[in-house]
Amino acid sequence: MTVNKIDRRWEIRRGRLQSLPAVVIEHIRRQIEGSALNAGEKIPSEIQLMAAFQVSRSVVREALSQLQASGAIFTRHGVGSFVAEDRSDGVLVELAEVGWLDAMEVRMGCEPECASLASQRASPEELARIKSAYQLCEFAAEAQQGSAEANFRFHVAIAHATGNRHFVEILNNIRYRAKSSAQWTESGAEDAVQQMLVERAGIMEAIERRDSDRARAAMRAHLYNSLERLRQIAGALR
Repeated sequence: MTVNKIDRRWEIRRGRLQSLPAVVIEHIRRQIEGSALNAGEKIPSEIQLMAAFQVSRSVVREALSQLQASGAIFTRHGVGSFVAEDRSDGVLVELAEVGWLDAMEVRMGCEPECASLASQRASPEELARIKSAYQLCEFAAEAQQGSAEANFRFHVAIAHATGNRHFVEILNNIRYRAKSSAQWTESGAEDAVQQMLVERAGIMEAIERRDSDRARAAMRAHLYNSLERLRQIAGALR
């Protein structure tokens, strides 16, 4: 596969919603789906991808990690990354090995309290950021791309509104697992994205109304529903 330098304005033309790792991921996925990269074929090296997309090594590594977690590629240490033979099996590998259940348990333990505290402490500016993050979720749903990234930003905006940096640190520590599980949740059923939008709207409304009990319950229900959707997807793929 020949890698040409990619126009850095590409992701801006697509909208700022799409993160740099997502740009790299989409390009590689298109190469695979278009048979420019075939099963067992080695994909470009980290250095080649860094040069092609003019991004940092961390961006490339995050993109490759997500592709590996989804089962699109596999990595041989010291050799490189290759297109997987059977990419459907990778979903089960990702669900089983990246700790999505552990991450969801952590989130269910702390994020309901985040929502409750945010309803009590959020400044007008922080409420505006939460609303902006929700609108980003709406845009992503309509564009049918970037929903996982938008979802994560929504939850982080709520964590910031607590005024407790440790909540933000917890989410950032499980950032990849949170985003990868959201990707599979939202791809598991046609109405999943819309249902999650409704759930997030309920969380936002409770926070705006300063209803701490309702905010806590809405966040708990949202995370529980997300967990159940993930379990259904995993069960359907076995």
